[in-house]
Amino acid sequence: MRHVWDDLPVRHVWDDLPCGMAAIVDNMIRTTRAAAALAAEEDARKAKEAAVLPIEIFVAGMTGDSKVVFDWLDRGGDINAGEEVTQATLLMAAAVTGAALPLELLIAKGSNIDSRDVHGQTALIFAALYGHAAILRQLAAAGAALHLVCHAGLTAEQHATRAGHWECVCELRALERAQARRSDLTLTLTLTLTLTRTRTRTRHADRTGSARGRRRRRTRGACLRTSRRRRSRATRRSCSRGSRAAATSTRRTRRRAARC
Repeated sequence: MRHVWDDLPVRHVWDDLPCGMAAIVDNMIRTTRAAAALAAEEDARKAKEAAVLPIEIFVAGMTGDSKVVFDWLDRGGDINAGEEVTQATLLMAAAVTGAALPLELLIAKGSNIDSRDVHGQTALIFAALYGHAAILRQLAAAGAALHLVCHAGLTAEQHATRAGHWECVCELRALERAQARRSDLTLTLTLTLTLTRTRTRTRHADRTGSARGRRRRRTRGACLRTSRRRRSRATRRSCSRGSRAAATSTRRTRRRAARC
């Protein structure tokens, strides 16, 4: 369906302006659009730079130059940024060098404990691979996962075993046992709390005399009365049977004595 205005030519505001003025307006519009595009490109470039760890900052982290690293972080650098080639973070650099950088400060500033590089290795795996048992304890206390595997399918304990760092192997096994004990304790406390709440609710329902509590009490009383009746009946039957058997035995004995 066509309308009358479909056949009208499309006109703009500047079509009614003089030729020179229309050109000026057109140039202003193009300049504004170009400036907006350049600003968007600049923002994208800054975001990309912030997401990538500069190589000089990574080298400073490996060598323990804390001043350069924290100055870069104070200027807006991302603490979870990875190096452009390997995607290794500052926390991994600290784990490799045995905390040349203050590990506690990196964790306090929001460093991701379980971030991975291009090979799928975490800071915990690097600490085990290079034999830093103290770093393992610090990372585990901060919540690092002990059973993550790299792209080669190896855990931190397997990396430490292959590298021959037996202190790290013992430390990781001790951390796993402690973690398992904490999980068991948490499960036990949860079950205990659930049972306590259930018992409390049951007692409250019984004390307040709710319909459910009354039904429960009536059911219990009826079951007790029924069991008592059954026991008394069984007792009477056994007694009557025993009396009849004794009487029959006595009569038979008398008959035999009379025959003799």
